[in-house]
Amino acid sequence: MELGFVGLGRMGGNMVTRLVRGGHKILAYDPSPNAAKLAEANGASLTTCTNELLHFKKSNLGAEGYWRVNSANKLTLGLDYQETERERVDYDRTKEGRFFAEWKSGMWEVADFRVKYIHLDRDSDFQLGNSTNAFIRDLNRFDVAPLKRDTLKVAFDMTPMPMLDLGLELNLKRNRYDSTTLGRTDDRREEVSLSASYGDAASLRVTSFFDWEHTRYDSNHWVGDLATYPTPNPSAGAYFWTSEVHDRNWLAGFAGDWVINDKLKLYASLIWQKGDGGVDFTAPSVANAQNITNYDDFQKRALNIKATYRVEKNVELTFGAAYEKYTYSDIQMNDYIYALKTGSNQNYLTGAYANPNYRVNIIYGMIAYRF
Repeated sequence: MELGFVGLGRMGGNMVTRLVRGGHKILAYDPSPNAAKLAEANGASLTTCTNELLHFKKSNLGAEGYWRVNSANKLTLGLDYQETERERVDYDRTKEGRFFAEWKSGMWEVADFRVKYIHLDRDSDFQLGNSTNAFIRDLNRFDVAPLKRDTLKVAFDMTPMPMLDLGLELNLKRNRYDSTTLGRTDDRREEVSLSASYGDAASLRVTSFFDWEHTRYDSNHWVGDLATYPTPNPSAGAYFWTSEVHDRNWLAGFAGDWVINDKLKLYASLIWQKGDGGVDFTAPSVANAQNITNYDDFQKRALNIKATYRVEKNVELTFGAAYEKYTYSDIQMNDYIYALKTGSNQNYLTGAYANPNYRVNIIYGMIAYRF
C-alpha cells in the first residue's frame, strides 16, 4: 500500500517507521530537515510541498427590518446574501443565503427574553466534479462544501428581587453536508449556560455560574487502494468506515467581590472544568476498529484569592495566592515513553507531551504607583 505523510515528528515519524517495516511505500514531508532525513533513513521517500495561493473576493448584500409590536415586544427579520470567489483547486466560488428572525420581549416586569433563529444555505461550485478519479470527485472539504445550517439561540435575564440577577442561555446549532460522500457529513452543538449573582457591587456581591456543552462531528472515510474505489473489498484492505467524534464539556464556578472599605477590597474565585471526549467507529470486522473513550479528556481546578489595599491616592498594594491543578488523558499521548536510541534510529522527540499533568501554587505581590 502507498501512503502519504505530512508531519514526521514524534508520532508521525514513529508511524512512518513502522509502516515501512510492514512493507508499505511511504511518501513523506516535514519542514524540519532533521525529521525528514530521519524518515528517509528509515526507508521513506521524501517529497516537496508547495503552499496554495490564498486569494478571495467577497460580495455582500443584505437587508433587515423590524416591527415594534408594542412597547415591550420587538420582532426583527433579516436577509443576507454573500458570494465569495477564491483561488482554490476544489471550490472556487460559494454562494451563501442567510435568513434570521429575532424576537425581543420585556413583557415581564422582572425578566427580559430573547430568541433568535438563523438559517444558512451554502451552494458551492465544485471544480473537481468531472475528475476521472472517483475518489477525488467524492472528497469534500467541509469548510467550503455545500451546507445547510440551523442555529437557535434563547436567552433569559431575570431580576426577581432586588440585588438578585439570574441568567439562562441556550444555544443549538446543526450543520448538514447532504452532498458530501467522503468527509464531514454532519455536526451538532448544544450548550446551556446558567448564572446567578446576588449582592451590591459597592459592598459584597457573589456570583455562581455553570456551563454544559456537547459537540458531535460525523464523517465518512475510505481506506485502501484508490484504484478500486468506490467498490469495497475488505479482505484486501479496501473499505468505507465512519467516525463520530463527540465531546462533552462542563464548567462550574463561584466568585465574590467584597469591598471592606474605601481602601481594602477582596476577591476570590473557584473554577472547575472537565472535558470528556471520545470517538466511535463503524467499519468492517477486518478493520478491528476499537472505539476511543479518552480523546482530549481533561480536568482543571483553579482557586484564586486576591486583596488590594490603597495606601494613598497614588499607591496601591496587591497580594494574592493562586492554585491550579490540571490532569489530561488522551490515547495519543498516554504512556509516553522517551527511550533513547542510537544509530539510524536516533530519537528526535521534543518531549512536549511527555508530562501534560501539572499542579501550580503561586503567591504574588505587586505595588502600583499612578502618576
